[in-house]
Amino acid sequence: MKYLLLLLLFSVVNANAEITIIVNKYPKGTKEIFVAGSFNQWNPSMIECQMIKSKGIYYLKINQKAAFEFKFTQGSWVQCEVNADGSQKANRVFQPTNLNDTIWLSIEKWSKGMQLQLKSTAQKNVLEWKDFYMPQLQRNRTIRILLPLDYSKSKKRYPVLYLQDGQNIFDQTTAANGNEWGVDETMNAMQKQGGYGCIVVAIDHGGALRSKEYIPFNTKRFGESQGKAYAEFVAMTLKPSIDSAFRTLASPLFNGIGGSSLGANISQYIAFKYPDKFGKVLLLSPAYWVSDSSYLMIPESNPPRLMRLVMRCAAIEGGDSETGVNMLRMRDTLFHHGFYKGDISDSVVADGAHNEWFWKREFQSAFIALYGQWIPLGKLKRDLSIVPNYRVNKTMDLSYSNVIIEPLHLRGFLYQKGKQNNLWISGYYQGDIQILILSSDTVYYKTIKYNSLPYE
Repeated sequence: MKYLLLLLLFSVVNANAEITIIVNKYPKGTKEIFVAGSFNQWNPSMIECQMIKSKGIYYLKINQKAAFEFKFTQGSWVQCEVNADGSQKANRVFQPTNLNDTIWLSIEKWSKGMQLQLKSTAQKNVLEWKDFYMPQLQRNRTIRILLPLDYSKSKKRYPVLYLQDGQNIFDQTTAANGNEWGVDETMNAMQKQGGYGCIVVAIDHGGALRSKEYIPFNTKRFGESQGKAYAEFVAMTLKPSIDSAFRTLASPLFNGIGGSSLGANISQYIAFKYPDKFGKVLLLSPAYWVSDSSYLMIPESNPPRLMRLVMRCAAIEGGDSETGVNMLRMRDTLFHHGFYKGDISDSVVADGAHNEWFWKREFQSAFIALYGQWIPLGKLKRDLSIVPNYRVNKTMDLSYSNVIIEPLHLRGFLYQKGKQNNLWISGYYQGDIQILILSSDTVYYKTIKYNSLPYE
């Protein structure tokens, strides 16, 4: 009987599909089942991934050659599969062995209503812009903004980091399956330890439109792209609005953009398309597998404008090493197009997954690699005889204009904490650096030993 049923299924669905997922046991009252996984960006309600019911079973056929992770939902993460005792169920993992593999599975229990019991974990310094209009796409979106702890008490201007998948960044009640990055807790802790502070702008994804917005080129699998319009929204609508509303350091030297999976892809595209807006790129588990067109996402100028990239992924994601291999291929492609070793920090981590918990764990070290270190300068010597190097005098930000650093590829700006002078500096280097600070006709200088971060 089972084999007759399989023949029936294969005659109904597309013969080109490779994996057939079948659910033949499920909780009473189940009306619909969706499959959310690494192959559809963990979208819990994608219509294309809704299982078909036939003769008392549910089935779905997907094109997937490599190993993948997945879970069953009833259309949202509020209603996803859990263990029989109600505890959270680990992601299912499947490694195809044949062109037409079939998986028979059962669902023990649904988590209906469980996520509603979660309490918001967003910190008090997170605010929301709801229904922010996206003119390029003619739709609205929620924007979540983390302000530094001292924002209301200071007159400082701050660097900014823009992140994709805003639902997952600050709050477990909005995050996929309740797993958030905890960026607000991380940034607050870093600032309490002496960090300068940074504004983090988290842009909600568009649900079923996520793939279309996060892929900047048309693909056979995901169809017509809306990525270019989304990129224009971020660079030309959202960033000017943030710079107008808050005290930001508007220069690309202090503005980063990033995300995970397809969110990393679109962030890279935006930075390379608008290098006058963004000079730092955070790429966590980038999904270059989506198309070979991914490797055409390179800067228009050669050599590229001054830019810093941090790339991180796990050695095995979804059961294979494809993500890591593709990431290193992208790194080498960028080297070929003019990037230097100091421009890119890449790391393939032994223990990790294509999941929020991994990106949460990696965020702090990735942020430090991207934005640099805070260095206490102490007392500066005064010298009128030094002639500053004016090769870097044409700057795009007033906070940077009176600081000159050798080697030239290092970048930074001054700030004060009490009576202590400090320098925010970023860049790859090990050895002595010369810091020149201009004040009217007086030049202050200091030589310090600078060591790049250990994971460079």
